[in-house]
Amino acid sequence: MALITLSVEESQLLYIANCETASEMWEKLAKQYARSSFGSQLYLRCKLYGIRYTSGTMQAHINSMLEVVELLRGAGTEIGNGELVAVLLCSLPESYSGLVTALEGRDEADLSVEYVTGKMLDEYQRRVENCGKSENGGFAYACR
Repeated sequence: MALITLSVEESQLLYIANCETASEMWEKLAKQYARSSFGSQLYLRCKLYGIRYTSGTMQAHINSMLEVVELLRGAGTEIGNGELVAVLLCSLPESYSGLVTALEGRDEADLSVEYVTGKMLDEYQRRVENCGKSENGGFAYACR
């Protein structure tokens, strides 16, 4: 009980003030803040499906998508491996079509989230390392 009490913000203590067990505290906080309604799940799904990589690091992009997946799981919606792989690949811009095509050719059983995100990060790193390099020593116009 003490750990929960010390972990919540002072303004939230009123929700758990009269609880006698840690379990009761957890249940009250979960009821207050857990979002498991259909509307919340729909909002989070739309958010996940709408994320597109436009700028920044690929790791930040992947993290933002995985954060939404964790929120969906917390709301009671499980996103399967195949669906998550598809959403990750669909979030990439046209310039990553070579990577997407290469991964499409692989056996579906090989396409774990870890494998696909690893390939996304590899491609991003390759582009960062090649950014600014061209055959004549000049700078490339677009890096990502």
